[in-house]
Amino acid sequence: MKSKYAYRSEWYEKIIRQPEEFSIPPFCIFGNLWFIGNKDAAVHLVDTGEGLMVFDTGYPHMQDELLHSIEKCGFHAGDIRMIFHTHGHFDHFGATARLKELSGAVTYMGARDADMINRNPELTLCSYFTERENPVAAPLFRPDVWLNDQDIITLGNTTVRVYETPGHSAGAVTYQFPVTDGKKIYTAVLTGGAGFNTLCRDFIEVHGNRDWREDFERSLSVWKIMKCDIYLGNRTGQSDVLEKRNRMVSGSGAAGNPFLDDGALRRYAEKVETEYRNMLMEEG
Repeated sequence: MKSKYAYRSEWYEKIIRQPEEFSIPPFCIFGNLWFIGNKDAAVHLVDTGEGLMVFDTGYPHMQDELLHSIEKCGFHAGDIRMIFHTHGHFDHFGATARLKELSGAVTYMGARDADMINRNPELTLCSYFTERENPVAAPLFRPDVWLNDQDIITLGNTTVRVYETPGHSAGAVTYQFPVTDGKKIYTAVLTGGAGFNTLCRDFIEVHGNRDWREDFERSLSVWKIMKCDIYLGNRTGQSDVLEKRNRMVSGSGAAGNPFLDDGALRRYAEKVETEYRNMLMEEG
């Protein structure tokens, strides 16, 4: 019987076939940090004062949507200087080739996933999508910079620190960087992948990646102790983006910015760890 944690293309097919149902206006999370993704795939933009950083680029069909969102935020695609990726799956680098073509931006990815794109492109999960399901192919690309643990990249007023947090993929990484609004400075953390579809029994039987489970457990430990004022997931559900945005728009809930929560990342890591242990108990 198929694992309940296994990849299910039906969900992704719906996102691609009915993009209007997943579209949301871009919005400012805090200061120089913006959300420009859709209701499923999180894409973030940081204005460094000397050019833009973009973190993940979502699905292939989101290319035009991202360009419009960048314009709505008051920026231009040509201002993008750096494109960072949390990991090497098609739904997180789908628009990268287009954005790089328009901007000449430098692209970044964890070293093991950058190597994976070249050596084992099937692990980008593109092979799980048939042409019928995915009429817009995800162009593979060669990342310009292969990242390692504790690498530091600076542009303008923003310094990004890299943490290797593999598990969901071999080379998933987490980014930690400051966000600013005048004299106010907070620490944002964008985590690498946390999905179980690559850690479940079915995937391991095909790809022989059982060691990724041990990697994932170490990554959870990293997340639980990281300094983080604003937690960002690479999927909207991970950091409750939609609910927090609705609170910002409606002005409901407690006073203040709902994204400012120094316990959010730790709570998320603990929640994922509990769910992960449950999967192991069910599947062995």
